[in-house]
Amino acid sequence: MRPASRTFRAAAVTLALWLASGVPLTVRAQTRALSSNLVATLSLDGLQPTPPRVATPSSTATAPPPPTHLRSGFVPPECRAEQTLDSPLLVDCWLRHVPRVAAAIRWEFVGKDGPQVRAWPEWDEDSRRGVRDAFQSARRWYAGGMKSWTGPMAPEPPENREAPHLNDESVVTVLDGATAWSLFTAQVGLSLAAELGGWVRWSLRGYATDALEDLFDAPRRMFTYDRDTEDDVNTVFPGYSPRGAVTPSHPATTFRFLRDNRLLGATPVDTIAAVLEWSRRHMRLAFRLVDAREDDLPRPRHLAYWHYEGKAPLVRILGGTRLNHPKWGPASPETEHWTSGCAMTTDALTWILRAANIPTRRASLGTATRATCGHMAPYFSAEGLYLSDGDDPYNPMTQTASFSTQALLVRAPMWRAWFPEGPGEPWCWNVGRRVVDLNVRFPSEYLVRLYCEDTLRATPREESLVLLAFRSLYQLGDLERHGLWDDLATRATKSTAESCVRLRGGR
Repeated sequence: MRPASRTFRAAAVTLALWLASGVPLTVRAQTRALSSNLVATLSLDGLQPTPPRVATPSSTATAPPPPTHLRSGFVPPECRAEQTLDSPLLVDCWLRHVPRVAAAIRWEFVGKDGPQVRAWPEWDEDSRRGVRDAFQSARRWYAGGMKSWTGPMAPEPPENREAPHLNDESVVTVLDGATAWSLFTAQVGLSLAAELGGWVRWSLRGYATDALEDLFDAPRRMFTYDRDTEDDVNTVFPGYSPRGAVTPSHPATTFRFLRDNRLLGATPVDTIAAVLEWSRRHMRLAFRLVDAREDDLPRPRHLAYWHYEGKAPLVRILGGTRLNHPKWGPASPETEHWTSGCAMTTDALTWILRAANIPTRRASLGTATRATCGHMAPYFSAEGLYLSDGDDPYNPMTQTASFSTQALLVRAPMWRAWFPEGPGEPWCWNVGRRVVDLNVRFPSEYLVRLYCEDTLRATPREESLVLLAFRSLYQLGDLERHGLWDDLATRATKSTAESCVRLRGGR
């Protein structure tokens, strides 16, 4: 049993964090009406299957302002001779003057003494030459209109050397050392070229150590070398497996995608929001391909959606694929940007934004010290921002809503209040909560459609699809006092949703 005083303190802390997050006074006034329900909610002992719970909405009108960023394009005076000569040694000079970036550039080298992780200051001349050459290739590629990369470039997607050894329950990508190294050095070279050339406005020089690791630390954030162990990265082919659920693209491909789709904004937050908006408009959640009584095996599923034996290639998520399946393919003939869910979406966002020097990494919804929620969300580490779930951009309540995707971003203090550390309940009901909060103030067309379906069936509000969409984060009385059903009724008179058209026709 939890002491009541402890529960009240938890409720008060959560409410205070929200009120400190920049919520307009009018919204704060509305929230005072919810505070008593909040305390009652947090007084529940234990995690019940469907406990009544009331949301403490976060700021919905605008996303938090980005931190002040240094500008890119700075070259120390001591390095300007190399810049004038167009020398590849400009890389070495710049990294000497920005040692935190140099320390973050890490690779797992494999030699006769086994694997060893070394940072840039410990690299030999041949290894440094790989980054210098990629830096020069990136600058020539950019100057030439981003048409042709002159350095090493693996096929898109790269060959999976583990493919002959996969079974239907296995989805692993393993790249040979040369391919993984070329992708890594190209990523580092392009990042430095973007920094020194001012391709994006923000600078690596302003990032904290952990954010720089998200961009440049290969063993922690990009590739795992197989050590022939009995864990989840054990492979037959000795090579480098991309971390997460995505096989990366060459960074030139990813950066060109950002430029071609006009996703590079004036700030990192603007760019994140633009990528999320692209995700809202284009990404589609992959569905089950077999009967619910059968296993939807990973390898056949990946072959059907992404046409690749291994982790889904980023190039095919961005470019789209047609569903290749005898049953479902004819019903889905269009090219779609498929994702398997929050983990794959999070990893895709990580690789996309890395090409623009915007650090991103996975955040587990739940921790190693407690039960996890089975979901992932991206953490935009230099900005201190999260999503409440990796699936937020293409949630039906987001896809059909009027709010900006920038409003999906959650400040770190609020996110940590939603998913607190330590043993105990994982607070999994907060997965995707930002979308629910936003729909209280900005009801989506999805909710209008549900309202029309409820009305056609004469479903009581307490049993309605509309109330169900709020997942017990809000109670019926709170939503009624907010005028939700009145708003939905007004919008139903003009909605083109099939259920609303039938409602107006009396059918």
